[in-house]
Amino acid sequence: MIDFGSLLTEAGFTQFVVGLGPWGPIAIILAQVIASILAPIPNGIITIVAGRLYGTLWGGAYATIGAVLGAAVTFLISRLFGRKLVERFVAKKDLDELEAQFGNNFWKIVVLARMMPNLSFDVVSYGAGITKMKLSDFLLATLVGMIPAALLYAFIGENTTFLKISDFLLILSVLFVAMIAWGYYKKMRESKKK
Repeated sequence: MIDFGSLLTEAGFTQFVVGLGPWGPIAIILAQVIASILAPIPNGIITIVAGRLYGTLWGGAYATIGAVLGAAVTFLISRLFGRKLVERFVAKKDLDELEAQFGNNFWKIVVLARMMPNLSFDVVSYGAGITKMKLSDFLLATLVGMIPAALLYAFIGENTTFLKISDFLLILSVLFVAMIAWGYYKKMRESKKK
């Protein structure tokens, strides 16, 4: 019998995937889909386990495939049911105005949100589903944002022993802040050249 509580821990999930043998990558992909739909399950831990078991490249690839599939499912759930539900509480014109303010920036927002370690993966997908963003644009933005994050998480998994979730989030937060600072620095440098 499967102890579902232990699957929510890094060690328990690792043991479960190892026990599946050649079906392990399918478990990684399905776990990412499920984690994308259900808020309390952390996607990052799954990607760390994928990296530990299959290496940075393959582990990152399996996790990315599952995450993009999960993002598609949550986006479509929101698209089918979410906007109609939200429009019961928020005027359609207000939602349209919000979308107009963001304009073409939805793509950039999704890419950046996928790189942020502390932002819920499913919140982004459900939120994008209530906008007028095309599914294809959403999936491309998700893929572009997920690849660096998935490779980083998988690299951490491949090159570390078991981490506490707080250590993991601290490492990713520091890397994200460094990335933002570097982008800001480059932008400032370019504006001085003009």
